[in-house]
Amino acid sequence: MIAPGATIQRDMEGDSVMRSSQLPVVLQDQLCAAIPMLLQEQRVCGVKKLRAWLREDKRAGIAAQAADSPEPELLRAAEMAGMAVVNSTLILPSTGDKNSDPFRGLIIRELKLQNALQKPDLLEKAREELKVEISNSVYNRVLKEFCVFRSNAWVLRTGNE
Repeated sequence: MIAPGATIQRDMEGDSVMRSSQLPVVLQDQLCAAIPMLLQEQRVCGVKKLRAWLREDKRAGIAAQAADSPEPELLRAAEMAGMAVVNSTLILPSTGDKNSDPFRGLIIRELKLQNALQKPDLLEKAREELKVEISNSVYNRVLKEFCVFRSNAWVLRTGNE
């Protein structure tokens, strides 16, 4: 039996996963529809910025009612909407750019594993996993979108800047 507010979804590997939510289903659906609108513009967004956007932007519609929901609810909705979540930061997983999207995916996976990324390691992983040489323009565009350079390494933005 499925608990009230629970939904069954597929995770990134395609396995069924039951998700429990305290939000009414209609509000959860609206939140899942609204979050991609924000990330199409922001690309990287922290929970603080998400809450502000929900409160202030008319396009959020009924999803604005979820602005004060607990952080896990907001992050769950972002994942349900197909967004990547790393350390409470929401990331647009793809832009439709066939040249940079595979590298975006690799960067997201690496950020979930480690806090600081090094250029030689990333370029080597791209050669091994993606079987491509990443151009400097793609490398710089993707990393600057997600990260800031600190202490000789790329670290994830908070998304609340």
